[in-house]
Amino acid sequence: RPLAQLPEAALKVGIVQGNVPNEIKLYPEGFRRAIEGYTNGYLTLANQGVDAVLTPEGALPFFQDEIMASSLVTAVREKGVVAWIGGFYKQGSSYTNSLFAVTGDGEIKSRYGKAKMVPIGEYIPFESILGGIISRLSPLDEHQVPGSPNQVFDTPFGRAIVGICYESAFSGQFRRQAAAGGQFILSASNDAHYSAAMPAQHHAQDIMRAIETDRWAVRATNT
Repeated sequence: RPLAQLPEAALKVGIVQGNVPNEIKLYPEGFRRAIEGYTNGYLTLANQGVDAVLTPEGALPFFQDEIMASSLVTAVREKGVVAWIGGFYKQGSSYTNSLFAVTGDGEIKSRYGKAKMVPIGEYIPFESILGGIISRLSPLDEHQVPGSPNQVFDTPFGRAIVGICYESAFSGQFRRQAAAGGQFILSASNDAHYSAAMPAQHHAQDIMRAIETDRWAVRATNT
């Protein structure tokens, strides 16, 4: 089902690459660099007239309340330019690795929780058996869980297809969201902990997802 690609329908999307090393990402220096870098990057792009700004996976490594109180969301309220912000959504003692759509009024319009989690890195396979052996894999105290398999992600520009990092390997995730009305792809990733081969492969996967669904794609990564 090809979409009409009229020039007046084009979006100008800004991307902020944080370059925050994973070794410090969840420590005070990493928090400082993330908040400062993404806020300044957003302001620079907003002043250049973009329609929206995309940040990588876990750009602000906080839960939603802290994200909403951050200088980045304050800047969104000031400039009125949509921001798609990577962070964490907390539900009780669980959380999802999420992408938030923060609109120009500084409110969350939509949230997508990563549905395909990385074994060992984000969840423990056979946790009832291995959980006691692998006691702590995440720097966060809460327990990461997958997002719903039937999510939609609405933005002021229409419904989007979202893939967070490892999900780029699962074409069905993208096809389902396209069938549900997704008009363009937002890919948010953090490949900083891998060798150069993996980010290249990951980039190629995102290209394939765009070709398969016949959708434009925007990709933001930490490095």
